[in-house]
Amino acid sequence: GSGGSDGSVVLWDIVAETGLFRLLGHRGGITDIEFVRPGEFDGLITSSLDGLIKVWDLDGQCCTQTIASHRGEVWGLGCRNVVSNTSEGNNDRWRMLSGGVDGQVRVWTVTAPKRNSKGQQSNNDNDDKEKMDIDETKTEETEDQDSVCTYMGSLLPPPNTATSSERIASVQWHPNGRYVGISRANEKTVDIYVIRSHQEAIKKKQRRIKRRKEKEGKSKEEKKPGKKRGILDDPSSDEEEGDAMETEDVLDVSTIKASDEFGYVGTVRASSKIKGF
Repeated sequence: GSGGSDGSVVLWDIVAETGLFRLLGHRGGITDIEFVRPGEFDGLITSSLDGLIKVWDLDGQCCTQTIASHRGEVWGLGCRNVVSNTSEGNNDRWRMLSGGVDGQVRVWTVTAPKRNSKGQQSNNDNDDKEKMDIDETKTEETEDQDSVCTYMGSLLPPPNTATSSERIASVQWHPNGRYVGISRANEKTVDIYVIRSHQEAIKKKQRRIKRRKEKEGKSKEEKKPGKKRGILDDPSSDEEEGDAMETEDVLDVSTIKASDEFGYVGTVRASSKIKGF
């Protein structure tokens, strides 16, 4: 597949060297293209300077989902089946990472739509299980029979470093599907993240929920009447209010979030600005 500055996407027959068909829908130049195949779904995901990510059904030659969550141009896109054949069997576990001018890297689960290109209900137990694990609550997006991508949250920035406001330039997966690298425009670094196995992500989620309950319990204790705060006590938690505004907090507490699956490993530094990797 190829994408042009006019926003069109062309699928090619590489043997006959001819174009098969054209996909129209973007209003800005195409910045990235990724083929995905969760279950029986044969799809293509594109990002564009119009700020949109589109999911295309190649069998039906149509757009099945449009994502408009980025605040501006989308520059980086990476999709991968991250399942480990040795520890997790052969079930699909597709993930998509997208980044743009806002500097955030958003994480999505990619599953086959409930309805195929023929208008029939999809019958894929692995994808149904995946959707239950990621989002146990029904939203407008998951209720859509054509939806493929479901939001999981954003990658946490590297600890103890100043958060860069530069746009995301590139998202690249390691061939084994265990690691992903993120580079930014006008930067000399590449941040490396590891994706945990499904079992490890569940344990991380359980620890997060436990810490949240403990934190809520302490907050209730501090708010009990009759207890006065001294001048040396910590100020009223602005950080907690800030945490509540995190992008992941719009998701149900019991769902597996991006922070449960992805962990920061380290940063590779170059002597000059990185243009590609």
